[in-house]
Amino acid sequence: MTRLAYGLVGAAFVMRLVLVLLPELGRDEAAYLYWTHHPRPDYAPLFQLQILLARLISDAPWFLRSTQVILAGTSVWLFGQWLRERATVPCAGAAAIATMPWLVFAGGVLHPEGLFVTGLLIFALGLERKSAWPVAAGAAVAAGAKLTGLVALAVALIWLARRRAWAPLILVAVV
Repeated sequence: MTRLAYGLVGAAFVMRLVLVLLPELGRDEAAYLYWTHHPRPDYAPLFQLQILLARLISDAPWFLRSTQVILAGTSVWLFGQWLRERATVPCAGAAAIATMPWLVFAGGVLHPEGLFVTGLLIFALGLERKSAWPVAAGAAVAAGAKLTGLVALAVALIWLARRRAWAPLILVAVV
């Protein structure tokens, strides 16, 4: 990885860290926390589960937000893997995605975008590698994170049915 790429990834991490260490939850974050107390299956169920599991350890805002940093790091790594298969400079591409303001924000505060992006990247890698289980899992994560993930779920159903990948197809159909 080039020095510039390391610098960009480091800067993105510092920006996330500043957001993570804010002393109180923001308005949207409080709303997401509210839904973990009053769960609804139509409102980002995997994101509710992410917060609920984190709350088993600590209710501290910095700890709840730290789960987003993990997801953001995972997304950057997955994007680097995806670029590795098609680009000559995967490190620079991963650094570029790491510093996108939208991903820095979603990787530093409680927001369903962290799971959504991670799910879409798993889905894209699965399609690229023609591997049924990552396609199914990525689509399921994306749909569980945000309602718009249903688009990936529909594509996964069609793709899996055409490939006759019955076990992953059943998983996606259940989701």
